[in-house]
Amino acid sequence: MTIKTSVPLSVSQLNNQANYILEENFSDIIVVGEISSLKSYPSGYTYITIKDNLSELSCIAFPSIKKTEILKVGLEANFRGKLSIYPVRGKLQFIITSFEDKQDGAIWKEYLDLKSKLDSEGLFDDKYKKNIPKYPFNIGIVSSSEGAVIHDMTNIFKERASHINLYLKPCRIQGVGSVQDMIEAISIFNSYDYIDVIIVARGGGSFE
Repeated sequence: MTIKTSVPLSVSQLNNQANYILEENFSDIIVVGEISSLKSYPSGYTYITIKDNLSELSCIAFPSIKKTEILKVGLEANFRGKLSIYPVRGKLQFIITSFEDKQDGAIWKEYLDLKSKLDSEGLFDDKYKKNIPKYPFNIGIVSSSEGAVIHDMTNIFKERASHINLYLKPCRIQGVGSVQDMIEAISIFNSYDYIDVIIVARGGGSFE
């Protein structure tokens, strides 16, 4: 369906029209996905992110949906519902009406396997952990110079601890070449005697 108009639309009008089209065409569909983040509130609303190897989708389950308490990060399931846009924010979301849990997903299994492998190599042993200064004054940040992460961090430090000096080494934090970028940035900070703590940061709230 194509909408053509020479009359300017308000943001609300556009979001509402897009929402109508989505709900008309995707009113009862089943999506299979693996839960990568989940948050339930006392109000009964549950907010979920499901994903596959390439994409993720924001979902919401209303208080009337049964058995949401069995949902957990890493679970793969068939979710039935409708696709819509939350007009206030213009955000695509999948409204869950029911679901059928299947098994722990492949992405979660891969994560656990990697964690177990690193644990067996002793990389999480306390003997390798350095003491963090109680009152650091110079903090090195290894992160992307773009996006919300670095802006959120600098704003929080500015509001709560403006006396702390922040030093950013921009690098790729995902994708090809990101590992080498981060190693080089950490090595540079390690060579500076005045750096008290190094923070390696990236955004996202999923288990990865």
